[in-house]
Amino acid sequence: HPEYRFIIDPLDGTFNYVKQLGPSAVSIALWREETPVFGVLSLLPQGTLIWGGPDIGAFRDGAPILVSATEDYSRASVCTGFPVRFDINSDSERERFWITTEGFAKVRMIGSAATSLANVACGFADAYVEYGIMLWDVAAGLSIVKGAGGAFCITPGLTENSLNVAAGNPQLLRACSVNL
Repeated sequence: HPEYRFIIDPLDGTFNYVKQLGPSAVSIALWREETPVFGVLSLLPQGTLIWGGPDIGAFRDGAPILVSATEDYSRASVCTGFPVRFDINSDSERERFWITTEGFAKVRMIGSAATSLANVACGFADAYVEYGIMLWDVAAGLSIVKGAGGAFCITPGLTENSLNVAAGNPQLLRACSVNL
């Protein structure tokens, strides 16, 4: 059916992979129109397999996973990053970044949106927020976060086809002042 589409990122976190600097992932998602159906991530270099979707739950190497229960973002961790298109010279983009992350207890940048979302789905991290990211970077991870009991919000980014994305447990997303 034309309303279904596969969204594939053959290597999210390419720089990490090439430099052996940190995590990366093979990412495959199935979406129906603008809604995630299923996602699968193979985390590199360890080979961990994470999959799931809104109607099937979420799993890490076969074991069920759930997002964290943290409701207070001053006690929560957030994964984020600067996509290739991030304008570091823009005062407004830098200010938005600081406003978004300043209330969290910890901020982590690991260089792979897919891996960051896997960490949220597993409950290792509490939230994910990134501005100007591409759908192929987050499609599988968002599917898995939904399957793990989480929620997400997507708004159009500043550049063509880019997105602003926030994901985490539903209570935390309501509590935090993420302004996408």
